[in-house]
Amino acid sequence: MPIPTIQQEELIVIDDSLRLRAYEGQFELALDWYQDPDMIYMIDGSKEPYPPEKVQRMYEYLARQGEVYFIEVWERDHWLAIGDVTFWQDDLPIVIGKEDYRGKGIGKKVLSALIQRARNLGYQKLAVQEIYDFNQPSRSLFESLGFYPTLSREKGRSYTLDLTLPLAQIQPSQFYLSQEKLDRISIDFSKQDLEPLPVKHMNGKIFFTDGHSRAFKAYQAGLSRISIYYDRDELNWDFYRYCVQACEERGIFSIADLQNHILSKEAYQLNWLDWCQREARKFGKD
Repeated sequence: MPIPTIQQEELIVIDDSLRLRAYEGQFELALDWYQDPDMIYMIDGSKEPYPPEKVQRMYEYLARQGEVYFIEVWERDHWLAIGDVTFWQDDLPIVIGKEDYRGKGIGKKVLSALIQRARNLGYQKLAVQEIYDFNQPSRSLFESLGFYPTLSREKGRSYTLDLTLPLAQIQPSQFYLSQEKLDRISIDFSKQDLEPLPVKHMNGKIFFTDGHSRAFKAYQAGLSRISIYYDRDELNWDFYRYCVQACEERGIFSIADLQNHILSKEAYQLNWLDWCQREARKFGKD
């Protein structure tokens, strides 16, 4: 059964050679995948192959929880099912059943598409019930998209991805704003035009890596929560940690604290941009 009150998509096209197709009872397509002992070990903790009736029961169970899709690739002149994924707010089990298609970035594309579906549905977070500690490929996949470990489980951990956060909980990493830049920003918040803003989860803190001006405009518009994504770029995180510390020393703990730290274009250049350039040299990066 699809998610209550939500119409499941028949197809989710990811690119020209990759798509998700809604499961419609054809569990036989997956029988070979669930004979692979190494794959079964990663998802089940055992190496016992699944008989057909177990595969059928598994899909029936998953279809009662959320949206089940076959992962399909365009292979020569037809679409080939290579795995499956189930989408619902409390779990995202994914299997690349055909060995030749593992390690090629397909799982990341699939999960990225479903994260966007969750955003479109207005979800505030997604969860994964358990990823075993020894399943390093799955851990790396989910962590690369911003999922972070939460509760300890019997053999691993559950994971969570925040899609929105309260503005007050996000620490700024800059202590001045530019009035000239704020004046140039035009966002229709009534139409939810604010794109997700980048944050970083580090040392128990969540802080903005960019988008401070847009976040401040959201604060001025009365928003209490904003959409976010976890910044995975290769940035100078030691310098960002230093910037966060500098903010805290100046009493900047939330975006609201910047309302008395708005400068003219010239003063912003002198007190923030020049400061950043000077201090960044201490960390080996201009």
